[in-house]
Order: sequence, then structure tokens, then C-alpha cells
Amino acid sequence: MCVLSVIIVFLVPEQIFRVFNGDAGLIEIGVPAVEISFLMMSFFGIQVVATALLQFPGRSKRSLMITLPRQVFFLPPPR
Repeated sequence: MCVLSVIIVFLVPEQIFRVFNGDAGLIEIGVPAVEISFLMMSFFGIQVVATALLQFPGRSKRSLMITLPRQVFFLPPPR
């Protein structure tokens, strides 16, 4: 299902935006942003699995070092 949604977003991103809003400026900014977000989702999955595997044997500090960059760099708070 996830792969199908990524394929759809990359094949028809403008049409998806037009369903919600037809503003050309929004589409121009939104399409690249959505494509980048969908590309990065695979890395988030890897990060979640790595964090869980490191927490199990008691390596919580290493797990924290994997989790913090995602929260700080990849998911900045809205302005």
C-alpha cells in the first residue's frame, strides 16, 4: 500500500493538489515538498527499526543518537 501511494504521488502530484486547492503557487511549492517527504519516509522506517533494536539490549544512548537528528533536522517545528 505504501509503495502504491508513493507511485501515485510521483505520477500525478499536480492532480492530487488540485483536488484540494487549485492555486498555482501552492502547487508549485507543494509538489516538490510532497515528493521529498515521500522519499524520506523510507529512511524513517529504517530509523524506527534501528532505534528499537538498539533499545532492546540496553543501548539507549546509541538509540537516542539515532532518534534526535530526525526530530531536530528532519522534522523542524512549524514557523
